[in-house]
Amino acid sequence: MFTTRFDLSMLRFMNPVDVYVKRLSDLKTAFLDTEVVENILKRYNPPVYIVEKFQTSNEDNNLIFSSTTLFPGTVGREFYFTQGHYHMREFAEIYFCLKGKGILLLKNNDDEHVLDFEKGVVAHIPGSWGHRVVNVGKEVLVFVSIYPTNAGFDYDRLKNEGGFRTRVLTHREKGWELWTQ
Repeated sequence: MFTTRFDLSMLRFMNPVDVYVKRLSDLKTAFLDTEVVENILKRYNPPVYIVEKFQTSNEDNNLIFSSTTLFPGTVGREFYFTQGHYHMREFAEIYFCLKGKGILLLKNNDDEHVLDFEKGVVAHIPGSWGHRVVNVGKEVLVFVSIYPTNAGFDYDRLKNEGGFRTRVLTHREKGWELWTQ
């Protein structure tokens, strides 16, 4: 199979080969306020984001095309975000925002960058940089990503570095603000 359909009105694949849902319980140690996380989880376990993938092969150097739907929401004052990761191999990745308003956090060891990420923005993420998307809007944030099948995900490196120091929090007047640990 060499083609697929992407529904531009729904911003979803018509026939993804893989779908997974990241729920709050999957990210509970990534948020600043773990007490708030535990209180929420006593009542329910909300989805934070959904990833749908399309790929034609698992062979090295083929491409994966995926879409991520990141829901609006907060844990305490901290906005919902994707787990964030480095790649096992230093392969670049392309992110293209189709809907919503967010922040793209980039990290390379102690060096961090904060980029606006909203509808129409295309971001080239260098292979040596970790990355995370934060939804600062009131609607879903949808983006597509393209990366090599053999890039792999390295969540442990991010965890061992203490995660992202930069956090995105709600702010009464500005809507959101950056906070650095």
